[in-house]
Amino acid sequence: MRFYSSCLVVLGCVVVLPCCFGFRTKQGNISEQIRNRIGAADVRARGFVDRERIHASDELASFYECRGYRPAWSSDIGLLARADSLVRAIREADREGLRPDDYHLAALEAAKGEIESNRGDKGSSPASRLADLDIMLTDAFATYASHLAHGKVDPETLRPSWVPVQRGLDYDKILEGALSSGKVRESLRALLPSHPSYSDLRQLLMSFEILARKGGWKAIPNGPTMKRNDRGKRVIALRIRLAASADLASARPNSVEIFDSSLENALRRFQKRHGLEVNGIADSATIAELNVPVEKRIEQIKANMERWRWLPRDLGHRYIQVNVSDGMLALVENGREVMRMKIVFGIKDWPTPLFSSEMTHVIFNPA
Repeated sequence: MRFYSSCLVVLGCVVVLPCCFGFRTKQGNISEQIRNRIGAADVRARGFVDRERIHASDELASFYECRGYRPAWSSDIGLLARADSLVRAIREADREGLRPDDYHLAALEAAKGEIESNRGDKGSSPASRLADLDIMLTDAFATYASHLAHGKVDPETLRPSWVPVQRGLDYDKILEGALSSGKVRESLRALLPSHPSYSDLRQLLMSFEILARKGGWKAIPNGPTMKRNDRGKRVIALRIRLAASADLASARPNSVEIFDSSLENALRRFQKRHGLEVNGIADSATIAELNVPVEKRIEQIKANMERWRWLPRDLGHRYIQVNVSDGMLALVENGREVMRMKIVFGIKDWPTPLFSSEMTHVIFNPA
């Protein structure tokens, strides 16, 4: 029986092998398919693969040419584990305030599903589909890496006075390192800003998005200024609002209608964070900021995360940080704020220039 069983296996191989051989001869191998698309400038000329716009066509051409058009994410038998690792990383792009579909997520998942289904049915996948997916994965990595390292938006297109910090990154080297080490997600995360402020924004984004899915917060009704010892339904509304943004630690914010010290301190925290006068009084300016919808706050957080991606990764052990929105300057040494002062900033028609540079001297009281 064992011999008979072995014969069956051999016969099975004899039957299957010609089919696989004929299939691959018809489709060609993956490297040839990639060469046809990249080497013949097909991708650069059309700008699309599988109806997906390719963003890094020049980088793709350089990358694949250097590796002899060998696939980066697949082999003759299908996708490699590193492809799944990249797709998982792209799914998490929204945690950085970026859109996963900007990196072909839907198309990648659809193509992966199709290829895996074909592999289960036939034992192989068409080389043309694997080549398309390989190119899309490489484009996704290059584009996502660029956005993490430098930002998605060129700051000079928003305000010409901004002087961006250009960091020369060898994306071919980064990608090859990720492929050889198998640490695709880690290689991408290494490009992110390491400053604590960026991490704080990421955490705030996650909490606000959860809050948005629950309906956000309700606006505080218009009315007179509220201050310490005031009572009423608007005080309860203020308490609920500050609890929603975690400025007020209260398990039952709607159970107390008096404006007490805990509410005053919570309001001061909110005012300080939003560049308002820190007086613990719910005046019209403070109420207006409190009533900004959570969806707009989310967009502001994403914009600030993008600004952090424009900045140098290493600010040095001593640096000056100017926050134009709240009109304050902070001197930071060894990660600790040692000085803080007000600044004079511009107006709409004469805005404050935004830049990052090395400071060599300071002029006091210029004549």
